Amino acid sequence: GNAGLSHTNTVTASGTDDDGNPVSDSDDATVTITGTPSSINVIKDATPSSRPEPGGSFTFDVSVQNTSTVDSVTITSLVDDKFGNLDGRGTCDVTPGVVLAPTQTYTCSFSANVNGGPGFSHTNTVTASGQDDDGSPVSDSDDATVTITNVPSSINVVKTAEPLSRPEPGGLFTYTVSIQNTSSVDSVMITSLVDDKFGNLDGKGTCDVTPGVLLAPGATYVCSFTETVNGGPGFSHTNTVTASGVDNDQEPVSDSDDATVTITGTPSSINVIKDATPSSRPAPGGDFTFLVSVQNTSAVDTVTINALVDDKFGNLDGRGTCDVTPGVELDPGETYNCSFTAAVNGDAGLVHTDTVTASG
Repeated sequence: GNAGLSHTNTVTASGTDDDGNPVSDSDDATVTITGTPSSINVIKDATPSSRPEPGGSFTFDVSVQNTSTVDSVTITSLVDDKFGNLDGRGTCDVTPGVVLAPTQTYTCSFSANVNGGPGFSHTNTVTASGQDDDGSPVSDSDDATVTITNVPSSINVVKTAEPLSRPEPGGLFTYTVSIQNTSSVDSVMITSLVDDKFGNLDGKGTCDVTPGVLLAPGATYVCSFTETVNGGPGFSHTNTVTASGVDNDQEPVSDSDDATVTITGTPSSINVIKDATPSSRPAPGGDFTFLVSVQNTSAVDTVTINALVDDKFGNLDGRGTCDVTPGVELDPGETYNCSFTAAVNGDAGLVHTDTVTASG
């Protein structure tokens, strides 16, 4: 019978005594059917168990098993403490009721968004309720936990110089700094911009990171500053800029880049001018005064003249006013002048050409 059934049966014994008189008596016994407790087991799982910030959609799987040994159960309610009534949500449907024989299992799933910052943990609990075929209530609950993980933030610094080189002795170079937030999720706040050669760039040129430059994912900040770099030919100057700050989770971000400029050589040159006074003499000739002018026509370099040689009259050092020992130093644009006298003789019509070469 069903739980609570009471069954009474009576036995009667009859007979006679030794005088032939009848005897009889009866007694009964009662047995009852007791209830076997019904039960269900709820299991809840989440897929995936975690997502990177800021979170997103999670799928929750619900399993309800009738763990009763005898009774069938009817599940009529499925409620989540965070997402409310699940009836009609996802694949979950308990209207008008899901009947489960002993050991039978009902499964369904639904999806919901869970968002938060890194380390955020979200637990939600589902409760299945109903009754067994004796009208006794059954219920069980289970929870699932999902977490939000951190996505590392990053920035990319690019530094360029304009121009990349200047002729000696150098001069002004303009440096452009580009800072991009290469994070997929977080914004970043740039609070420091420092150059290893030129120091703190905050307030220098167009660079300004006070109180901070806020960059959304993918956004770029650009600034520039100008500095003087001087040196001799072949001099190479490299300077590195480092941008630093924090993301919106207060995690540090930093990146660096360098730029190199060079100083190129400017070719040096001199210009020699030679004149003769007078330009002619009547035969048989005589002394002529030769004027030598050596100008440093270099744009940058000083030059030292240490040789003055005439193809006809030989070494001019110490001849006339010419003196290039130990050397005549000329700044750019400066001119050295000297003269010497030599005899040129010949018949009428003789043309005499002599060439002076200055070296240094």
